[in-house]
Amino acid sequence: MCESVLMTPPDDRPPKDKAQTWLSPNVAFCRARRFGLSDVVFCLMDEAQNCAFAISCGQSVFCRHPERERIIVRTKTSASRNPTKPG
Repeated sequence: MCESVLMTPPDDRPPKDKAQTWLSPNVAFCRARRFGLSDVVFCLMDEAQNCAFAISCGQSVFCRHPERERIIVRTKTSASRNPTKPG
């Protein structure tokens, strides 16, 4: 079973008592990708453990941000503009 590092309530907002310790991500810099055809979205950020919308499961971190679909599109667009060079 997954252990939630920062479990968000159903409305995707951090609880008020934890709001000061959780960080709202700067969505312009967030990167995420979808897992296959499912609704599972992986967070690709190094500091995901500090995000109010991240859920940790083993070595994976899932994104529950309300704008995660836009983040996925931005990640794909960024990757196509800046492909990595092999080797």
